[in-house]
Formats: sequence, structure tokens, C-alpha cells
Amino acid sequence: MKKFVVAALVSLSFLTGCGGGSAFNFNQTIIQKEESLVKDLESTEAKVLEYVKNDHYDSIAIAGGRMEKLIEEKLQEIRELPAPDAKGAEAFKTSAINYFVFIKQVYTGYRQVGEAKDEDQRAEEWAALMELVGKRQEVLDKMQRSQKAFASANGFRVQ
Repeated sequence: MKKFVVAALVSLSFLTGCGGGSAFNFNQTIIQKEESLVKDLESTEAKVLEYVKNDHYDSIAIAGGRMEKLIEEKLQEIRELPAPDAKGAEAFKTSAINYFVFIKQVYTGYRQVGEAKDEDQRAEEWAALMELVGKRQEVLDKMQRSQKAFASANGFRVQ
């Protein structure tokens, strides 16, 4: 079980780099929201890996809950952010929201693993988390496609 967790943690490389009016500024704002979480994401992943190795499930729950709150703050900021009058802005905003929701769901999974009442429930929560993590690339690809389409439609480029 721990091998699967370690593999999942290693595969949780969520963050993407981006780089070309209001459409560009909107894109940059989304990127800044994402980048503002990097240190916390990296720190939490390292801590969770140690907690898993040492069976410190209460600490996993606390770490997951903390990240849920941080990500929810960014989600709320994005939801409240007015989309510019630009081609594909609403679609890009929706994609960004979905991306952040996915990341939050991963940390909800951590919290649920940590809060499991017994080993059977914990095994079920790990399985659900592994299934979710398996969708990471699909979610990331959707976000990147949406971002590239938004950039292309509005005359700037992303990397």
C-alpha cells in the first residue's frame, strides 16, 4: 500500500509554466493563483510522504485539511474573478476552476485517509485516492488545452 502512496505522491506534479489586454492579464492572474500554492503544495507533499512512512494518519488528516482550506480560498478568488470580454474566457475560467477543484479533491482524499476509523476504511480511502490521482494527467491536459485555446484566440502565447 505504501508503495502506491509514494508513487501517487511523486506523480502529483500539478503545476505548469505559462508565459503573450485583459485576456493576457486574466491568464496571468490564474497562473499567479496557482503559483501562490507551490510552496505549500511541495511542503505538504514532503510531509505527507513522511507521515505515510511513519503511519501518522492524524497528521495526514491535518495536512489534507489545511491544504483544502488554502485551495478553497484560491477557488473562491477565481470564482469571483470577472472573466474579461475575450474569446473563450468563460471556458478558460471554468477549466481553471475544475483544475483547482481536482487539486482540492486530492487533499480531501488525504484528509479522509487520515480520518479513517479502521484499516478497512483506510484501504477504501487509499483506493479512491489512487483512482483520483490516476486522472491527474487528464485534468492537467484539459486545463492546458483550454489555456492554449484561450491564448491563441486572444493573440498571446503560453509555454
